[in-house]
Amino acid sequence: DMAGNGLLPIDTTDARIVDHYVFDNVDPELESFVLDMDTGLLTMYYSEPVNVSTVDLTLLTVQNRFTSGEDDRYTFLEAVLNSPDGSVIEAQLSANDIYNIKTVDSLARSRQTSYLIFPSTFLMDLTENPVSEILNGNALPCLTFSADIQDPYVVSYILDYDAFEFII
Repeated sequence: DMAGNGLLPIDTTDARIVDHYVFDNVDPELESFVLDMDTGLLTMYYSEPVNVSTVDLTLLTVQNRFTSGEDDRYTFLEAVLNSPDGSVIEAQLSANDIYNIKTVDSLARSRQTSYLIFPSTFLMDLTENPVSEILNGNALPCLTFSADIQDPYVVSYILDYDAFEFII
């Protein structure tokens, strides 16, 4: 305490029973997210810690408005989690996911064209409560968006003298 007095140890045979226990039955909610298309990093902020072993990123969809048609959204296929259990979860988008998003002209070009949706089976909190779903028609808008500003560059190429081919 403030006077420097420490706690007295309590032996396990003298432990006190809980007077009142309230079980956590509150579903976690996605409060906001940040999308960086330059680095491919998606950062999600939840109302409480979530269990990352329950996250299924293939259920996460980015779309261009609150309500979007099939042609104006993309569901991640190869994103990878970069986080331990907690209320802030980071996912690294794969090169294929980024490419596929970029093929949709109206998608993830700005904060105004970046929204997330997912079902309640997307993840659970630490006491196995499912996340509050966010469905098409009520998509969550992006809090902060960073556009892709990197110039394209050649990663690899094939020069086949026999077939007279040059493949980039």
